[in-house]
Amino acid sequence: MSVTTLVRGLDGSLVDVLELDGVTQRGTSFQIRRRFPNRRYVATLGTADAVYATFVRWRQLREAGLTPDHDATRTETLRDAALDLYRAKSEQRSRKTKDRLSPRGLEWWARVLRPWMEGDHAATPLDLLDANAIDDAIAARAVDHPKSAADEATAFRAVVKRARKRGARFDDRLLMIDTVPRVVRRREALTAREVRLLAFCAPPYAVRLILFAATSGLRWSELTNMRDEWIEWTIGTVTIPAEFRKERQGDVVVPLFADELRLLAEQVGRLRPAESTPTSDLPARPAGSPYVFPAAEGGRYAHHQFLRLVWYKARARAADLSLAAGDAAAAAKFERLTPHDLRSTAVTLMRQAGIGREDAATRIGHHDGGRLVAQVYDLSDGLDRLRGAMREVRGGSLLTHADDAAGQAVTPAQDATSSGSAEGS
Repeated sequence: MSVTTLVRGLDGSLVDVLELDGVTQRGTSFQIRRRFPNRRYVATLGTADAVYATFVRWRQLREAGLTPDHDATRTETLRDAALDLYRAKSEQRSRKTKDRLSPRGLEWWARVLRPWMEGDHAATPLDLLDANAIDDAIAARAVDHPKSAADEATAFRAVVKRARKRGARFDDRLLMIDTVPRVVRRREALTAREVRLLAFCAPPYAVRLILFAATSGLRWSELTNMRDEWIEWTIGTVTIPAEFRKERQGDVVVPLFADELRLLAEQVGRLRPAESTPTSDLPARPAGSPYVFPAAEGGRYAHHQFLRLVWYKARARAADLSLAAGDAAAAAKFERLTPHDLRSTAVTLMRQAGIGREDAATRIGHHDGGRLVAQVYDLSDGLDRLRGAMREVRGGSLLTHADDAAGQAVTPAQDATSSGSAEGS
């Protein structure tokens, strides 16, 4: 049985724990030895992460002239509490899966705990921490990095809650440090011309994926896991199993437009249209792939792989072409575009085609009456529909239209006479 000896250090670099002073491997476990002024301390631990956390902790204790025996009795600093939480995360097992936290999960905790282990407040004892100062630090971080600030605020609350369970005393307001309010990002939406430009700037094997995503509004996991058996060719639908849906609440059936069904048929090699289309000469998916929209070699896309090999390249090329054509606004839009913006593009195109907001919401898997669609995804300003409705107003005047509707048009002279009579009386 192989045992990993690599861990993610506090600075983000990989560290081999067997290269640390005093660490040796004992079968599937590790032993760490450290000389302190009074005696040598030895600990046997089951994971490399636990060894690294203990090594860092003992080093700090030694530099402070303390020993592990003093650790439980001395005043705990924010750094102490953060390291204790990280050590617990590296050793605990999931109650559901019985597995330890994944390396990626540990890396996330190391990242969000770093400000509390290395920042300005790290050496401050918990009982002297100023809640307002912590709030200010999180708010300052949120100016440029709101997502990171929210994650670090979550980590801070986890640190002090764990410390309180161990009996630590500090200002109760620290337990109520709030996460940074997250502003709902207003999504971008492409026009039909911009969708085609972006798609055909991508590698040939990804063109249909972008086109289909921009009109269907399916999520990333739904697109990249799609299989042939999900598609009902005779009635033109695709059924998303519950396990691949964000809500995990039952299968959902998505009706398809004719051009979407044609794209899928071309992609899987089911047919070649009699008439040439912009996508008919593109390659179908690799033979033998179980996925409708696989990566170039036929396997399932990893998100980072799609971003690096497809998205960033297509986005940059589309921005360059737009800028060369003198369309700076479109170029700026492409530069900040994310794959999830294809979802808002689909909603906006549906709304512009006359599909109601609630129906558009249902098609992309929302069942809230269209509230989230209205707040985040629907970027159609409705001006075209408004102008069309205004052209239907008789005489181009609301007053004239109201008079005609009432069947009693009033001339300005009559209006003035009636007003004067009213004043005279």
